[in-house]
Amino acid sequence: MWKLPDMGVYKLNCDAAVDVAGGFIGIGLVIRDAAGFEARCVEIGFVSRNYNKVAHVLARNALLHAEDRYWMEEYPTFVRSFVQADFPC
Repeated sequence: MWKLPDMGVYKLNCDAAVDVAGGFIGIGLVIRDAAGFEARCVEIGFVSRNYNKVAHVLARNALLHAEDRYWMEEYPTFVRSFVQADFPC
């Protein structure tokens, strides 16, 4: 049974579904507060790494670090060239 997070804490629940025959992956995320209200909901469909290089580089980099890392408003310098490549000239 799902349990509410403590007061002042948010809880992230996630699930994934795979369509092997179609070659698709879907991921759903829900963030809830202590009252059980949904703070954020996200649905993600599969995107080839050729079109999602920033996320792939971040995921590969995460394998090198034991601690959680996050960036707000700025992105890490090691993805700068990939971010710039995502924008059309």
